[in-house]
This record gives sequence, structure tokens and C-alpha cells, in this order.
Amino acid sequence: DRDREAMTFRARFSHAIIVMASLSLSSRVSLQARFGSKASRRVAASRGVRASALPQKGRPALTMVMRVPSAKESEVDALFASHEAMMHATHVIGEAEADDIGHPRMLEYYVAKSTELSDPLDAASSPTGNLLYAVTERYVDVIGVQEHMRIGTEKWSGFPKLIDFFEKYGCFAQPNGVQFTTFADSAEPCKTRKNDITLSLGITVPASKEKELDVLFASHERFMRQTHAYGDYANPLHDDGKKPRLTHFSVNKAKELVDPFDATKGYTGKVQYSIAETYVSEKGIEGHFSFRESHPEVFQGIIANFTNPDYARFADVGGGRVVAAQHSVDFASNIIGGVKKALDELLPRRAPHEEFCEDYCPETW
Repeated sequence: DRDREAMTFRARFSHAIIVMASLSLSSRVSLQARFGSKASRRVAASRGVRASALPQKGRPALTMVMRVPSAKESEVDALFASHEAMMHATHVIGEAEADDIGHPRMLEYYVAKSTELSDPLDAASSPTGNLLYAVTERYVDVIGVQEHMRIGTEKWSGFPKLIDFFEKYGCFAQPNGVQFTTFADSAEPCKTRKNDITLSLGITVPASKEKELDVLFASHERFMRQTHAYGDYANPLHDDGKKPRLTHFSVNKAKELVDPFDATKGYTGKVQYSIAETYVSEKGIEGHFSFRESHPEVFQGIIANFTNPDYARFADVGGGRVVAAQHSVDFASNIIGGVKKALDELLPRRAPHEEFCEDYCPETW
């Protein structure tokens, strides 16, 4: 019965992801369906190593958050340690492979854990007695999300337990999101590390607020790009109070599903936004909020919406830590990614049309 339940869950979850893929990604999937499977003798190795950097915006973004009683902490910690091991064994970073079949390609994966506070903006406020676990997954292609679900169901023994936890404790489910804003148009994937400091927020708003919030987050993106730095965590002389260093930043957007695991039930008519930020140090959080006076409109807009009890779904304002991540010094894809980066600098990159033909055109053409 458990196996049957897991298979049903995977099928429903995958369907939700397919239905809500972004327009550009849906077009790509449609092309693949129209032209059939990819050419059997395409130059997979060269595409995996030499393809140009992928844009971040519009990529599939899965955000799932649980509000768990503190008494369950050790059990959930063990579950995500097992989940991380599965991700390391079966997924790859960036374009380490030519496609997602059998090895989903990740732009980011991490799990943030935080103590939920009665007032998220006041670190001295009393705890609620719950912990927040926020799962952040970003994929190169929607096919990777489908493969992720298939592999998790077939190869990870913890999958049924994860279903149970999300059914009991889930407070925010955004399996159909896309990255709406990012720190850079193109970026090196999977830079978030264990113990990075986290900021994780989620809201669900009426559709009438969508245009207003889209404008706010466009302004927020400009602010982040102007005032923060990406990576560079090896520099001990960097002052995070003046220019906070991030290992990940994205705002992710989706139409809220009536049932996040069954897209056929349609939408609620509301829109979800989630903010995911990871910092190199605690001082980076202080530096981030030090800009409140110089950028009042951005901060006032974000705080007003993310503290509104009608909209807010969860909030970790710099009090969390990364407890699981794809980034690992001994992970094979990091080595492959390093080779890819070196070859990208040495070898000519191919035109987008050439990549398209390798994907979808039979060799006889």
C-alpha cells in the first residue's frame, strides 16, 4: 500500500509540475513531443561540457516548507540527511550531463532549518515551539523535476515518510514555481553550502496584487544586484556589513494550486511568491538590513506584504541555517563543473540553433 501511495503521489506531483511549467519550458517540451526522442547519436559529451551558461530566470523552482513540532526535530533531521545523500548520488550540478534522464540537472538544492519565532522580525521574540524546514530546488529543465520525482520514488526509501510529513505539517507548497528574479542572469550553479545563513519567506496573495508585487520584486532585484555580492566566501577581508555576500538569491512565483499534488483540480485564483536567500555569514544579514534607510520603498513594500497575516505563510528572517545542500567539496559533479568552466573559457561555444538541432533534428536532416 505504501509503494502504491508513493507511486500515486509521484504521478500527481509530476503532473502538477508539467501543467504549470513556464511558457518557454513548455514550448521546449512540446517540441520534443512533436519531433520524437532526441537523435540517438547526438554529440552528448560536447553539449554537456561546452554549452554556454544557462540563464537563471524562468527555470523550474520547487519550494516546499513544513512547520514541524520541535519534538520531531531529530526525526526530520535524519530524513533530510538521507534526502541529501540521495540527491548527491543521483543528481548532477549544472550541465555536467547533456540531459536530465537518469540524472536531473540542478541549479540549486538546499534545505533551510530555522526556529520559528512569534515575531519573525524580532530575534528576541519567543519561539512558537515549531521548526521551519524549507526545501529549495532549482532545475535546468522541467524534465529534471519529473526525473527527480521518479528517482525519489524508485530509489529512496524515505519517500513515503516525506509524504507523511508534508501532509501533516506542510505550510507552503510551490511545486510549480519559476525563478522570477535572481541575483544574476547567469550564475554558477549550486553554490549554497551547509551552515550558510538563510532568509526564507513565503506569501499567497490575491491575483489583484500581482502587478503591484511584480513591480516591487523588479525593484527588489535591482536593489539586491546593486548592494550585494555573489559568492567569494574565500576572502576573509571582505566586509559583509557593507556588501553582503550571497550564495543564492531568487524570488519564485507560481499560481497557487488547489491541490499542489493534483493540478487537475485547478487553481485557487491566488498567486504565490517565495524569497530564498543564503548568506556567507551572519554579518551579511546585518548588512542586508542596514540598507533599510537608503532603500525605504523596497523594504517597506517587502515587510508590509510578508508580515500581512492574510498573506504570510512562513518566515525565517536570517535565523536559519542550511542543513543539506548539493554543494559538496567531494561531490563528483563539482569536479565535472570545474572542468566545464575551464573548457568554456578555452573552447568556442556553439550557437543556440546548433544546440536545438542536436536536441530535436534526426541526423538524416
